[in-house]
Amino acid sequence: MIKTLNDKHTCPRINKSRHANSDWLSRRYTKELRPRGNFKMIDFLGQVRKGFVVQPSRTQVYRAKLKAGEIIEGSLSIQHSKLWDFAEESKKTNPGSIVVIDTELVLDDKNKFKRIYICFNACKQVEKEWHESWNWFLKLLKEDLNLEDSLGITFMTDRQKGLVESIGDIWPTCEHRFCVRHMYANFKKKFKDDITRGKMWKAARSTKVEDFQTCMAEIKELNEKTWEWLNEISQSQWLKSFFLVHFKCDMTLNNLCEIVIGESEVLEARSSLI
Repeated sequence: MIKTLNDKHTCPRINKSRHANSDWLSRRYTKELRPRGNFKMIDFLGQVRKGFVVQPSRTQVYRAKLKAGEIIEGSLSIQHSKLWDFAEESKKTNPGSIVVIDTELVLDDKNKFKRIYICFNACKQVEKEWHESWNWFLKLLKEDLNLEDSLGITFMTDRQKGLVESIGDIWPTCEHRFCVRHMYANFKKKFKDDITRGKMWKAARSTKVEDFQTCMAEIKELNEKTWEWLNEISQSQWLKSFFLVHFKCDMTLNNLCEIVIGESEVLEARSSLI
C-alpha cells in the first residue's frame, strides 16, 4: 500500500548499467570498434547514449575496442601460433627465403615466442638507381607530362645518386631543391650537437638573406666543421631566402607529398596482425 506519493524528483537520472560493460559493447558494436576503422570516441559515446540511454566510460570503450579486435582477428596468442605456418608458406612460395623463429622456455615446458628473423629471397633483379636509369625515366616523364619548358618547374628530391645530374641534364632551367628533412637526417649522423641542429633549421627557414647569414655565423662560431658541411651544399637548393621568386612554392620539405601518396596505406598495413 502506498501511503505517501512524492512525484517531485530532484535527483539526476543515472545513465549507467552494470550490464553495459566492455564485453557487451564489444559484441554489440563489433563493426564500429573494428581495428583500423574510422573510430572517434565522441561519436561512439553519442551513438551508445542515443541507442541505449547509457553512458559507458572511456576506459570501458578502450577495453571493448581491444576485445572487438580479438573477435574479428583473433587474439595475439593465436596470431603468434600461426607464425610457423607463415614461415613454411614464405619458404614455399619464395624459395631461398630464410625464416628463423626464436622461442624461450617458460613454465610447464612450453615454448614462448621471442622474436622472428625474415630474409626474403630477391623476387626480381632490378637495375640500380643511377645516372643512366634516371635519365631514361625522366625522359619518359618529360614526354608524358609535356614538360618541354622547365622554366617555372620545381623539383624536390632527397639527393639520390645520379638524380641530381639527370634533372640538370633534362631540365636545365628548372629549380632543383633538396628536402631539408633528408638533409637533417644526414646531418644528425655527422653532428650530435643539438644547438647547431636547431640553427640549421633556422637558417633553412629564414626568408631574408641577412637572417641566414646571421645563423651561419653563429653555426661557424659553435662548430666550424658543421659550417663547412653546410656550405658545400648550394644555397639555392635548401635555403628559402635563396629560392627564385618566380617559382610559386616556398616549401623546404617533401613529406607532404609522401603523406598524400602512400602514408595512410602504409600505416594500415603496418598495424595489421599476422
